[in-house]
Amino acid sequence: MDSKNDTMDREKLQNNTIGGRIKIARENLNLSKSKLSTKMHLSRSIFRQWERGISNPSTAHLVKLASILGVSFEWLVTGENSAKGDDNTKTLRINQLLEKTTPKQKDYLLELLSDITH
Repeated sequence: MDSKNDTMDREKLQNNTIGGRIKIARENLNLSKSKLSTKMHLSRSIFRQWERGISNPSTAHLVKLASILGVSFEWLVTGENSAKGDDNTKTLRINQLLEKTTPKQKDYLLELLSDITH
């Protein structure tokens, strides 16, 4: 139980900085710094600096990060509106997983979701 509390405390601390929120969103998508840096056309060391709070991304980089990570710009900058950011992150993750399913699996999931939502 202590390790769960430690994890929650660490996430709260990370959520207090732009770099921490970048890391949370990146890890929620199981994206490595390397993959994210490739998508952003930047070096991994830049992401290391951002996530450690050594420097902050420019507004243009924050806009692009928000889009790639499926979170709102507002959440990245302020930590506010995290529910929307969490929903966007979950939706993005669901879409990534759906891309890996077969047509038959998609049919099954569609039926399952229809049953759940009606």
